[in-house]
Amino acid sequence: MNDYLYIIFYILGLVALVGIVTNFRQKGSYLVTYLGFLLLFFLLSFLRWERGADWTAYQGMYDKISSLSDATAFGDSFETGYKYLAGIVHAVFDSYTVFLFVQACIITFCMGRTIWRYSPSPIFSLFVYFALIFANIFFVRQYVAIAITMFAFTYIVQRRFWKFALCVLVAMQFHSSALIFLLAYPLYKWRFSTPQLIWSLALSILLSLLLSRVMLTLFGSMGGFVGDKIANYLGATEGGSGSMKLPTLADLAFGLLSRVFMVVSVLFFLGKSRLKDVRLNGIVNFYLFGIVLYSFTAPISLALVRIVNYYDFFMILLLPYILYVPGRLLNRFLLALIFSLYLFTRFMSLNNQYSGEGYASPFSPYKSIFDKQEQVDGVY
Repeated sequence: MNDYLYIIFYILGLVALVGIVTNFRQKGSYLVTYLGFLLLFFLLSFLRWERGADWTAYQGMYDKISSLSDATAFGDSFETGYKYLAGIVHAVFDSYTVFLFVQACIITFCMGRTIWRYSPSPIFSLFVYFALIFANIFFVRQYVAIAITMFAFTYIVQRRFWKFALCVLVAMQFHSSALIFLLAYPLYKWRFSTPQLIWSLALSILLSLLLSRVMLTLFGSMGGFVGDKIANYLGATEGGSGSMKLPTLADLAFGLLSRVFMVVSVLFFLGKSRLKDVRLNGIVNFYLFGIVLYSFTAPISLALVRIVNYYDFFMILLLPYILYVPGRLLNRFLLALIFSLYLFTRFMSLNNQYSGEGYASPFSPYKSIFDKQEQVDGVY
């Protein structure tokens, strides 16, 4: 059992609930607590050793790229920017921990700033963040890209397209799938009434399911780096290499049910009020578009579903908005408890996805750079 992860989850959840039902947010200690959790996640994310999904593949790549010339000759398995960053860090510091540190700095700054700036309850957002992806303690390069696109949300709000596009371009240097986030810019301004939203969502999902096989053929014929990446996803099968299992049909069914729960919550609690807040309406649009993407990609490839994460992550901002709809404190507390139970199921699903029969746990027990010479059970 990943005991330390459960301890963090319970403590963070308790503090998040306190923040929802009290005026804790108005006190200076709230910021200190928020930064304290961020610091914890930051330290755990780069001080780890042999922990995290696909550790062997990422460390193996880093060991082979000892200079910029090596990065150029390494091939197309990793994005250019990511390879050059590895080459620079390796040439200057010759330390994989420093390479993790640089990426952890990017993630912590981008996610921490965005959550603090746009969430009605930043600590509850951290709770959601931890339940969804362990707050990126065990990040891979796609989550660096996602953090950068979350940072780009500021430029969507401010309607500064070129700065937004530059952020997406930088994110693509870590993971080319970030290209899908370009759609977020026009999506932000779309306005749907509740009936329009329901019909549009239903028709989009139905259409995506019908056209999925057509798009499978189209994607399979694409060339270039992006085409190769898509081909790799399409060729991935359940139970592939690495420490992370690809989602099973049961996992995908759970994913669909969890999204239905979120849609019902959005429609029931936010209703027309979302249309009065441009920012909230944009966040809702992102999350609902993620559901359409999910229904579109799941029938094509279980691995391709990962591109949905660029929009799924906006649940981190969306859930706290919903929590503040009930006027009565008791109703808000009860709703927070319901969401906490929902987040616990997401947390457990994440644990199950990354471990199981035939898979050593990539998380537990935690192993750091200070004991990396020791043999610890669970290392894969």
